[in-house]
Amino acid sequence: MPRRPLSDTPVVARARCLALLAIPVLALATGLAGCGSDEGHGGGAEAGAAGDAGATDAAKTGEAGADATASEAGAAPEAGSDAGSDAAGSDGAGTDASSADTGGGHDAAGGGDASSGDDGAAADAAVLDATADGATHDASEAGTDGGSTTDGGTVGPACIADAGAGGVCVQQLATAPSGEPLAMAVHGGSVFWITSTSVERVPVTGGTPSTVATTGGTDLAVDDTNVYFAQGTGVYTVPVGGGTPTPLIDGQIALSHLAIDATSVYFTSSTSIGKIGKNGTGYTVLAGSPAIAATTEAIAVNASAVFFTVCPGDECDVDRCALDGSGLATLAPKQFEPFALTLDATGVYWIDNTAPGGITKLPFGATQLVPVASAANPSALASDGTTLYFESGGAIQRMPVGGAVVSPLATGQPSPRLLAIDATAAYWFDFFIDAQNDEVFPLMKASPR
Repeated sequence: MPRRPLSDTPVVARARCLALLAIPVLALATGLAGCGSDEGHGGGAEAGAAGDAGATDAAKTGEAGADATASEAGAAPEAGSDAGSDAAGSDGAGTDASSADTGGGHDAAGGGDASSGDDGAAADAAVLDATADGATHDASEAGTDGGSTTDGGTVGPACIADAGAGGVCVQQLATAPSGEPLAMAVHGGSVFWITSTSVERVPVTGGTPSTVATTGGTDLAVDDTNVYFAQGTGVYTVPVGGGTPTPLIDGQIALSHLAIDATSVYFTSSTSIGKIGKNGTGYTVLAGSPAIAATTEAIAVNASAVFFTVCPGDECDVDRCALDGSGLATLAPKQFEPFALTLDATGVYWIDNTAPGGITKLPFGATQLVPVASAANPSALASDGTTLYFESGGAIQRMPVGGAVVSPLATGQPSPRLLAIDATAAYWFDFFIDAQNDEVFPLMKASPR
């Protein structure tokens, strides 16, 4: 699920902190670490449908709420670059939550240097000295010079000193070359992400990013053969190795989020929840006006149902319907700006913005909401069915899905955002301002998770 662009001015307080871009680096990092959330309130749950097991799209998560902008609406994709492709992994979309869209840990051999940053600035990993919560993220000390290592059971750039929990190797795989990543996914041995101007990929072992498409959007999903992405008025597809994007559907209004299963793409717009076959046929409105005459902040799908949020204001409902649109029901009314909908075989999770922030779960077949964790401004969420991963307080955290003691996977990360997991590792982007006052987005990896 996508993240709001830094240029937006949403209600979420942590995004407001990014308005401090003009101040020095360390002051910005301090401001980011100190921001709180807007206070809100949650609500009770209505009866949910039982048996919604077998989640299929849980591995692709990130921060929701990247609403399509006016500049994106109606913009037709340009031809993508003829990027080199890696072998696709064996994972099929639409299987179960622990393996769908993860790539199954099929890591290609060989590492590489971190690529250049935005506008050619911040390319050298040695400038990663911006901090969150006072923690140094300095690659000159960490050794991310492209040299291979087997620390932590992984191959690629060297492990960053003191960044991972015991036995965990934290690496910088690359730097996003063109703007803020808005959504990410890992599949078939590569990490994919989308910005407002392009779709990019890099091997899970690190290297120089390659461009999959020279047009961007707000959200993406990946299977063995194609990348599917939302852009303004339509859903587009492009081969994972790069090429010319093809529209699956156009003419939508403010299309912003999507999810996939084995055969279809499910998407949100300002007026409906829609479904289109991966071959471009079978368009269906699953839920439309007046039920969906509001902002939708997230969508996820499993083997039997589609889950999404409907937000007429700051308060949102978490809804579901069957894959054919029948059985539309509200599972959790009046949640405060829920985002990052995540599924596993046991239930649906989301992050809410009620101060100080927290993670809520509704088990399948239940009507009672379960507070899973209270965290400082959590910003992304993923589950493999056993462990829940989320970002909070400049760290990647993990805990059992049933709720228990939270333990860090990686610490000292400057403003981490987005999150994806495969069978062996967790991936995310950090953010800081470099000495040239440019925004820099390093792609990070922690393994084994």
